[in-house]
Amino acid sequence: DQAIEPLRLALLRAMQHVHLVRENALLVWEMERRSAEIENRVRERTLELEQSNARLLAERAQIEADLARVSETQEQLVQVEKMASIGLLTAGIAHEINNPLAFLFPDFELIESWLEATRQGRPSERVPPLDDLGRLVAECRDGLDRISRLVRQLRVFSHPGRQHLGPVDVNALVRSVVGLVDREIAGRAEVTVYAGEGCIARANEDHLRQVLLNLLINSSQSISAPSGGRIELVVEQKDGEVVIRVIDNGCGIASENLRRVFDPFFTTKPVGFGTGLGLSISRDLVKKMDGTIT
Repeated sequence: DQAIEPLRLALLRAMQHVHLVRENALLVWEMERRSAEIENRVRERTLELEQSNARLLAERAQIEADLARVSETQEQLVQVEKMASIGLLTAGIAHEINNPLAFLFPDFELIESWLEATRQGRPSERVPPLDDLGRLVAECRDGLDRISRLVRQLRVFSHPGRQHLGPVDVNALVRSVVGLVDREIAGRAEVTVYAGEGCIARANEDHLRQVLLNLLINSSQSISAPSGGRIELVVEQKDGEVVIRVIDNGCGIASENLRRVFDPFFTTKPVGFGTGLGLSISRDLVKKMDGTIT
């Protein structure tokens, strides 16, 4: 028995070793299997994330394209509204141009007559004294300046304009807009501007001009009487802001329509007197300038 005992212990240890080797092999296999499963899951999840990311990027690109189209459409609407406003002012603009033309042509005829008589060395009954020709030329220059100023105003107003904000002399801008519409609404209303000193606002000149023109046209169209209408523009600084108020004695807005005046295409005007976009566009433009409109 004593001789067999060492052999028995050796066999027992050998069996235990074999068992441990098998267990270790099983554990290694299980670890490799689980590792392979985890790798497959990670690979599948990574593929899913990549696909999701690709979809998100595609959706983002589509949203950006849609936003760009919306922005482009809004700019086109603003431009359409500008041209519609100019269309409403056509009669006044034509009158403003025809006024200087009424004396420009006769004055130029006199100058041409004087030149022709001078070339031929004979007097002309239609030619004024030489001292008056300077006054004649000055009148012509004044008339051309008036036409040039109006054309510049229309050019500035009708071009698309820049989108950035900067310092704007509100008083000067208000008076330029009033000068543009004054002839059109002179028969119905008298426009008065009350402006404080040094009213400089951080705004967009083109946008602010469009808003003021829309409000002035609305005011003038609200006055039905042939005369006696009043429109007042008040510009003042208040609590660190520049406030512009447009006041008129027109028909006003019915209480049930007040909440809808900024809705696109909403209008109470007859066909041909409005697009229903003026106040909606004005609200959007004022928001772009970090302002408010009520």
